[in-house]
Formats: sequence, C-alpha cells, structure tokens
Amino acid sequence: MARVQPHLGIVVDYVKNSEPPFLEKGFYKYLTLLAEKKGMKVTVFSPENILWEENMVLGYRWTGERWKKNKYPLPALIYDRIFYTSAAQLRRLQPLLKRLQKEKQSVLLAKGLPGKWKVYHMLKEHAKLRPYLPETIYVDAQTNWKDKLREHRAIFLKPVSGSHGKGVIKVSLEKASIQARGRTFHNQLFSKTFASFRACERWLRKYIKGHPYVLQPFLTLCTADQTPFDLRLLLQKDEKGRWKETGRVIRQGKKGGLTSNLHGGGTAVEAGPFLQKHFPPAKVDRIEEDIRFIAQTVPSQLEKQHGTLLELGLDLGIDHNQQVWILEVNSKPGRQSFQLTGNRQVFHLSLSAPIRYAQYVSRMSEGV
Repeated sequence: MARVQPHLGIVVDYVKNSEPPFLEKGFYKYLTLLAEKKGMKVTVFSPENILWEENMVLGYRWTGERWKKNKYPLPALIYDRIFYTSAAQLRRLQPLLKRLQKEKQSVLLAKGLPGKWKVYHMLKEHAKLRPYLPETIYVDAQTNWKDKLREHRAIFLKPVSGSHGKGVIKVSLEKASIQARGRTFHNQLFSKTFASFRACERWLRKYIKGHPYVLQPFLTLCTADQTPFDLRLLLQKDEKGRWKETGRVIRQGKKGGLTSNLHGGGTAVEAGPFLQKHFPPAKVDRIEEDIRFIAQTVPSQLEKQHGTLLELGLDLGIDHNQQVWILEVNSKPGRQSFQLTGNRQVFHLSLSAPIRYAQYVSRMSEGV
C-alpha cells in the first residue's frame, strides 16, 4: 500500500488589503520549500474556508512563482499561526479549530498558550520557578495599585493578551507628581504627568477600559547607560520530539526608553558578548546557570499544565543584582531578532523547526 504524502496546514486569520490575504508570507514560503524536500505538502488557509462536506479547504499553496488559490485536501497536521487580539476573534475561530480536530481527526502540532495571567499561574505551580517570576496581580476594580506604587515607587502595567509592547504603561512616583509613560495600542509613545492619585486613576481607568491588564513591580532592566534590554530564548522541538534551545539573543531598546521590543524601534545583538561586556565573569556564570534551568524546566511545566507545545519564545530580564526574571512566554514566537544578529545558521534553524517536528508527528501517527 502506497504511503500517503504528509500534508501540513498552516491556519491563519486573513487580513484585508493584502494579496494573498495573510501575513508572514516569507516564512510560509520557506516552510513550503523545505517541506517539499521532505516530501510534504503545505497549504495556508483560514479555518473559515474549510469545506466541511467535501473534506477540502479553500486555501493557498506556493508554486515556486506565486501563491495559488485553489481547493486542497484537508491537512492531517495543523500549525496554528493565528494571533488572537480580541475575544470576538477567539469566539469566531477557535470552535472551528476544535471541530477540525474532533470531526476530521486533524492533529494540532501545538496548543497556543492563553494570556499572561494564566501562564503566570501555570509557572507558579512549580516551586523552583517561583523565584524567577515577578509578583503579578490581575487588575480589576478592587486592585489597590496606589499601595503597590508607594511600595515599589514604580509599577508596570501590561495587557494580558498584548504583544509587541503595545499598551504597556510605567507609572512612577516622583517628588511632587505621578508620571505615566508607555506605548498606546497603536504603538505610539506617550508621557503624562498627574498632580494627584485621583487624576492618575481617572486616566488609567479610561485608558485600560475593556482591556484585561496585569500589574507588576517595575524592574530596572537596563545597562549602565540606561539602554533597556531583555534576552529572547527560543526553545523548539526537534525531529525526535525533544525540546532544544535553538538560540538566544539580546534585544536592546532606545537609550532611556521603556522597553526593548523590536517593534518599538529596538535592535538585536548576540547574547554571549553582551553579557560578558555588561556583567562580571563570575556573575555571567550564574546568569547562564539560571537561564539553563529555566530553559530545561519551563517547557515541561507548561505542557504538564496546558498540553502539547511546539516552540516557545521566553523573554527574560536581568536586573542590576544579576537576578534573572521570566517576563513573558510566547507559544507563537517571531524570528526577527535572530535575523537581525546576522547569525544565519540559528535563523534558518528557527524557521525549519516546525517542518522537522511535523515530520516526527507524522511518523508517530503512522507508527513508523
């Protein structure tokens, strides 16, 4: 009996004013070309374009020259690249993915992580990870942010489901005022000064209305010259289903800025030389040890609490006391920071991981 050719479906949410109507075209083109060498087909489609009765999808394939729209068979393997930005989007698309798995037995390579609040609690369940987690509070009408501001002198508020540094706010207690700095949901910088807690609270309530937020102490995560930075650690499963560290990179923001996010105008450099430059050698060894522990512990802890994952982008902070902090965990990480460092080997390894893992899943499902 002839072996069925593996088929990977990349599910996306279509966008307007783009042809074809999805983002990350270069990434999906790369995956298609690599998959073809491995004997695998790749189709990009929206869950809303599944033709349920026909066991087909209306989607796109890269032909080598262009993206061709056509009817294609339902894929057996699904790589979820939908970036949820609203509850309405979640309600619209998630039931379709669940139906695809239940009715058509398509295998989801990974289950996307929920928002920051739930991820924080999943990690907090592991006693040895707690020292790396900043105190995190869910913001609601009863949250006493003023006491936290008095305690820490500066607090950081960020959207539960936000990304790219959008919507973040630093609130700091100055000598005669309260200052709020951050980025709008359109990624524009802002700075406001308030004469009283009451005035600041009125503005905060209006600003975050309708957006779930978490509050943390503001951590000083910058170099001696006030350049903010964090460390992006990319962990991915290999062709045998094992977690591996693909690479690590330092992301630097603008001097005096609030965050190191690339979408806010930051850049990326190799992690090793950066740590050697900014920390004493003995401290670097300890920092590296902490990073290794986090890399070895976080994936298994999240899978135990949440379900199967394929790749994780861990954003880590390192403060002036060389304390390593887990700032954020992303199950649909970008690769841009690795491209910016010029390390082509790590960059291409980061791109190819989904295909290598898809091959593994396909072999396992066939009992090979």
